[in-house]
Formats: sequence, structure tokens, C-alpha cells
Amino acid sequence: MKGYVAKSGKSFKNRVKYILKDDHGFICSNMSADKNNVSDLTDEFKAVSSFRPDINKPTFMRFYLFQKMRSSQMKQWQEIAKDYLKEMNIDIEKHQYICVRHKDTDQDHIHIVANRVGLDGSVWHGQHSAFNTIAACERLEIKHGLTITQGLKGQKSEVSAPNQERN
Repeated sequence: MKGYVAKSGKSFKNRVKYILKDDHGFICSNMSADKNNVSDLTDEFKAVSSFRPDINKPTFMRFYLFQKMRSSQMKQWQEIAKDYLKEMNIDIEKHQYICVRHKDTDQDHIHIVANRVGLDGSVWHGQHSAFNTIAACERLEIKHGLTITQGLKGQKSEVSAPNQERN
């Protein structure tokens, strides 16, 4: 499992439109909007991010490459996505997210788009998210029996992703 870090962004519409392109499969979400409707999902994300107009970049997006997994392993895809969010201290009870699978390349991969603004107005800051993503991927590879990949610059990471929520 290899995690790729995309920067936080301003536009939910562009991120959601990209992940919902032609060859995708829905994995999981905690949103009520139609999971294939860019406009509805964008509106729902924006409604919550409007609680904090001081946050200029409310969009968080990551994607992960995996060894080939069968579609029948949907439950494992869901567990990996939710476990990753937990590893990154993104409370899935407070922060909206959607996760989809793309099969448009030789490697299976998933995309996660999340709202940095919580339903309660809290903000996930994502400090050191690149390093934390590497460490989280290492732990998830072991937990879920995935192929072990190298960390940063081909070295195993000495970094530990946070395991407590920061105040």
C-alpha cells in the first residue's frame, strides 16, 4: 500500500468530480447525498465547511495504491479506508468523507476526499500529514495483510502517525 499525499484544497467540486469519473466504484462514505452526484456531494461538503469561513482550504484528498484486490473484498477496502482516517485522527463521526475505487490504471487504488471542517465546527489541521501517511500505511499493511512497501526514500519510516486526538 502506497499513500500519495495531495495538498489540501479549496474546491470540493473539482476533487469530487475527479473521483467520480467514469471508471469508479463506491466504497464508503458518511454523507447523505447521492454517492454518484457531484453537485449534491459538493453542496453537502460546502454546507459544513461554511461553518468555518476562516478555513481557506477545507478539502483533504489522498489516494492509495494497492496490490490487486478482488471486488469481493469490498469489506476490506472499507476497513482500510476507515482505519486510515482513524490513523490520521480524522473523526469519521464529525468529518464528512467519501471513498471510491479507481481501476483506470494497472494498480488498484482508492481516493478519499474529506472535509477538514467537522460537523461541530472543529478543524482537522493535518500537520505533518505526509509523514503520518507513510507511518499509517506501514501499520495498515501489517494489520490488513497487504504487501509491505518501502517508506520515505526507500527506507522504513521511523515516524509514528498520531494515535491520539490533538486539542
